[in-house]
Amino acid sequence: MRGRRKSSVDWKATADFLNAKAKVLKAAGLTTGYHNHNVEFAPVGKTTGLEILLKNTDPSLVQFEMDAGWVVAAGADPFALMKTHPGRFKMMHVKDVKASTKSNFAFQQDPTEVGSGIIDWKRLLAASYAAGVRDYFVEQEPPFEKPRLEAIKISFDYLNAVVA
Repeated sequence: MRGRRKSSVDWKATADFLNAKAKVLKAAGLTTGYHNHNVEFAPVGKTTGLEILLKNTDPSLVQFEMDAGWVVAAGADPFALMKTHPGRFKMMHVKDVKASTKSNFAFQQDPTEVGSGIIDWKRLLAASYAAGVRDYFVEQEPPFEKPRLEAIKISFDYLNAVVA
């Protein structure tokens, strides 16, 4: 379905699929999570694919991992998303984007090291924890302007100073 936007029927079917598989996985002691990109924020009537997934998945079965970089790349607000859906996001990809990132729904962003972009991480980390996020994963999409180990050190040093 990469060549066309999903309809509300497609997103609802995805939610049903997640619920069904998550029920089986839960019985086996596993947890199911859904990680967003920016395509989930494309308009579907008066809503979005992500809103359909959040509304139609069982919170006791399906957790969500917010990828903050992709939320911002879609032109959405990660703070508003967490406030609207408290407790649904249990994980977060800590990913920053440059101000040059244009809002889109086509897997496009201008990535940068955490703390070097436009996301207010001091505020977002506190707000996400208050909203129920407990697992955080630092990630940076390519292309990299610096060697990868140098880039992760910049992100680590920034985050270490923020939480210290």
